[in-house]
Amino acid sequence: IYKIMHINNISKIALTFCFLLSCSIFGQKGVLEDLSPYLRLNKKVSIDKVEGSQYFDNGDFKKITNFNIKLRYNAYQDVFEIMSNDELYNISRSKEFSIKFEGENTEYRFLNYPTKFDNVEGYLRLICESSQKKVSLFVRDKIKLIPGEKSTNGILPDKEPVLVKEKPLFVIFFENNSFSFYDKKEFLKNFDKYDVESFIKKENISFSKEQDIAKICEFLN
Repeated sequence: IYKIMHINNISKIALTFCFLLSCSIFGQKGVLEDLSPYLRLNKKVSIDKVEGSQYFDNGDFKKITNFNIKLRYNAYQDVFEIMSNDELYNISRSKEFSIKFEGENTEYRFLNYPTKFDNVEGYLRLICESSQKKVSLFVRDKIKLIPGEKSTNGILPDKEPVLVKEKPLFVIFFENNSFSFYDKKEFLKNFDKYDVESFIKKENISFSKEQDIAKICEFLN
């Protein structure tokens, strides 16, 4: 069982406020001046000729909720990007940032979360959260690079490097604990005492569908 503390709401609100305050005056003074404490020049990764994309969608910049600024999520580098004066910048990764896109039910939070081997920090996308915030369910949107390989016999072609989507890693925060899982088997290891398995069978829950897994969040609440 991996444990971490629940989201510190006060810290999250304070950080988000500072970030969005700068964003709100973006149009008056320019993004470089107002967001300079949060910006880092993007380190260009040499993957221009690699098949695939660093982004889950088409890589468009999208407006965030209530503020005149557009960002996009780079799932390969695990950063949010912003364009200014033809230069690409990253928003500094700060604990418990919350970023919501306008017109979409999409919210990312920067969190410490458990994996199979260790706790790590990064962005997770919110799937569902109970009104009492007793249960929060997230998924990691991640893209990885599979290196290319030279042909060993000179007959078969070389394998070119390619960017691919990783299998979704789900993370659930529940009763001051957090657990990560890829599938039903891993999930049930941590929730055998809550009679969740019978609920999963009754509702015919598919662990390949986010909307199905969200029903478990409601059940645990």
